[in-house]
Amino acid sequence: MPEMLPVTRVQFFKKPILIPNKSEELKRPVYEEYDYIKIQVAGERDYFEGPVNEQHRAEFPNEWQAYQCGAQMTVSGTPLEEWPQMRPGIVNQLKALEVFTVEALAGLSDVQLQKIPNGSKLRQDAREYLTRASDAASSAELVALREKSAAQEAQLTQQAEQLAKSVELLEKMSARVEELEKSAKKPGPKPK
Repeated sequence: MPEMLPVTRVQFFKKPILIPNKSEELKRPVYEEYDYIKIQVAGERDYFEGPVNEQHRAEFPNEWQAYQCGAQMTVSGTPLEEWPQMRPGIVNQLKALEVFTVEALAGLSDVQLQKIPNGSKLRQDAREYLTRASDAASSAELVALREKSAAQEAQLTQQAEQLAKSVELLEKMSARVEELEKSAKKPGPKPK
């Protein structure tokens, strides 16, 4: 069995991870939270940080249990830290009020905003950010639809040209068949 290193600190926490497909679809960063662990070994500056696995849960059952008791909420959306205009101090104030995402900030009531300095402006900015992101997603969808429509139109034009050539060839072949049929019906020289 490998020797256990003396552990100074074990911390389980939620880490927001960028979800590329959702982010691309909505044209703004969208994150989902995952359980992570940070392990700091005594006497070392470096530390390990990574996704929680079964070994971590087994090795640190008390810390895992304490984390589970205090971390039942999961957050989906754009974390405040990832919104470019947010400063760390404001993020900390909002988190203390259980506001973790731009979407949650945009949905705050006027009463809830009274506890936040410049709360009305922050909420309005969050709403505008989400609207711009939504509009950008709609615009991107419209552009994609237009491009698809143009490609289909080009394909139909090409098919129509091929059909016209086929009809022209068919008409020529039909005229040739008629000529051959007429020449076959013409009486030839009478036998003697």
